[in-house]
Amino acid sequence: MICKSCGTEIADKALVCFRCGQATAEPTVKPAVLADGRRRARKVVWLVAAVWLAGGVVVWNTVFDAHITRGERIYVDRQQAFADGHGPRADMDQVMSAARSEGLRAAWGWTSVELAPGLVLAALWWSRTRRGRGGPPRASR
Repeated sequence: MICKSCGTEIADKALVCFRCGQATAEPTVKPAVLADGRRRARKVVWLVAAVWLAGGVVVWNTVFDAHITRGERIYVDRQQAFADGHGPRADMDQVMSAARSEGLRAAWGWTSVELAPGLVLAALWWSRTRRGRGGPPRASR
């Protein structure tokens, strides 16, 4: 038999040409096309991850802003009390420093609560997709 691709003489029962690697016959079963499905799944996963991260940013900003606003109110209330003769003068740096540290602690805490399930799901998805591409073998049941 002669290879249709490179013209080399090959065995009559050969499945591929030993010189160029071209198949000698058309496959009887076409392989499934998975590229589009995988590409679409990846886009969906990235979109969900982006929305999840945007949600984390919104949570962080909302919680931090609430604490800063609370600190501003405390400062104004203390200044009013001082003006009315019911307390010491309020120190803006002291009040806002406390509000900022409380706000940072609370914002990171609530953001962690919001993002933690997404990170766990991402890790599970990642480990599952890696198994199909030379990753660690699946546990036998």
